Amino acid sequence: MLQSRRLIGILTTLIVMAFLAQPASAQELQDPIVFDSGHVDAFNVSSDGSSLHLNLKEDITGQHVQRAPESAIFRVKPEAYRDNVPGLELGGYLLPLSQDPNLLWPGWDTLGVAQAGLGSIDLEFQSVEGPGRIFLFTQSGLGGGIEPLLNTGLELQSGSVRTQPEPAHTHAYWLFEQPGTYTMQVAVAQTGGGLRSAPRTYTWQVGDAVEQPVAQEEAQPVADVPEAAPEAEQEVCEAHLEPKIRDDRTSPGQWRSTDELLFGLGSAAATTTQQSVGSIAQGSKVWAIGSVQQAGVPWLGANTQAPSLLEQGVESVTYEITGFQGPGVMEVFVPGDLGGSGATTWFHGDASGFSGSVAIPHNSHVHPSWVFDAPGQYDVTITQTATTGDGQSLQGQATLHFVVDGAGNADDGHFDFGSEVSNSCTTTAAAGAAVPPAAGASAGRGSLANTAGGPLTGAILTLGAGWLLLGAAVLYAARKEKL
Repeated sequence: MLQSRRLIGILTTLIVMAFLAQPASAQELQDPIVFDSGHVDAFNVSSDGSSLHLNLKEDITGQHVQRAPESAIFRVKPEAYRDNVPGLELGGYLLPLSQDPNLLWPGWDTLGVAQAGLGSIDLEFQSVEGPGRIFLFTQSGLGGGIEPLLNTGLELQSGSVRTQPEPAHTHAYWLFEQPGTYTMQVAVAQTGGGLRSAPRTYTWQVGDAVEQPVAQEEAQPVADVPEAAPEAEQEVCEAHLEPKIRDDRTSPGQWRSTDELLFGLGSAAATTTQQSVGSIAQGSKVWAIGSVQQAGVPWLGANTQAPSLLEQGVESVTYEITGFQGPGVMEVFVPGDLGGSGATTWFHGDASGFSGSVAIPHNSHVHPSWVFDAPGQYDVTITQTATTGDGQSLQGQATLHFVVDGAGNADDGHFDFGSEVSNSCTTTAAAGAAVPPAAGASAGRGSLANTAGGPLTGAILTLGAGWLLLGAAVLYAARKEKL
């Protein structure tokens, strides 16, 4: 019996040592991931109804990837520096309201509290530390001046609160006055309620801060495609773009046909132009979807983030207006500098015709301004074109529907006009036709790493095998002692 106990002790020790020797997970071993360009919801808020949760959500390494804020560093490149920011009359490192694909585009998202029946949320900046001041603000109206977002005005400091009055996805201007490392301790709370999250720590490296490895998208190797048997029946598929609207009024968001939605621009969208907007004169009454989300107005953007686009290695999607019907003028543009210059025109439409196109980089999310100068229904047809990583041309077309100074079925909330890659397949007996890639084969950029067989899986297999070995040894020892 003593021999059995000794054997059990030795084997148990070996099993525990083998289990502890397993490598930690990749997230535990790696340095903080650095984001210096692309879309990030720095403050991503969700709720299950009994508590609030705060993390970050990014569209850089994948789509809507959620992470602990402490596992990331936000990098503000030296190229973001501006000598003089209108309205503040000082220089600094400026992250713009509308996305610049070469810079980080941080915002916040409280849409995740809507399903729990919550509304207004406070972003509480409990402590803010760094070598200089930080300013957080937005732009007022169409081409107006700067507008504060905090209870402390324009400057973001310890004790500042940003109240997000309704569930929304929002972006703003960020200005860091000096280069260096900044840290923020941030928590979220239900406005006037009892729910509050634990505080999280955010780190920003600005300007000439120490370089660290930048986050890169992980791509799976492309599987070898076997040749087809001669004269065998083959399924030949032709890919095309299928333009759709991502409707984020539900969680998770749903891709819908453009013909399902009528965007209503009612009284909340009515405003007056503070400068000329394309062919619309300064001082004109218009109905507008702005660059920031506004209650009672559908916030319609555009994105190239559908997983099928990333899997096909699409570098950009071109949006071109190819049809327009409406009672007045439509101007679609991305606002420029705070001084009003540098706006990028997307589309123009009026009774005499239409024009305009824009190429949106891969894995991007952009919110232009949509401006209409007369009540009535507008139908805007957009043709999307793209090229896959292997050179295949893709195309698709859809029509967006607006009712100005009226109501539709999509009058509030966040929406994105994007597309998915779809295939039309036919069966043929053509000799030597290529077999489509096997399921699971990656086609290019944006594919997420396969986590099967990772460190935890290996540890579990090791532990299981060890206990089987231990059981067999015990039985053997007990039997030998009886003999």
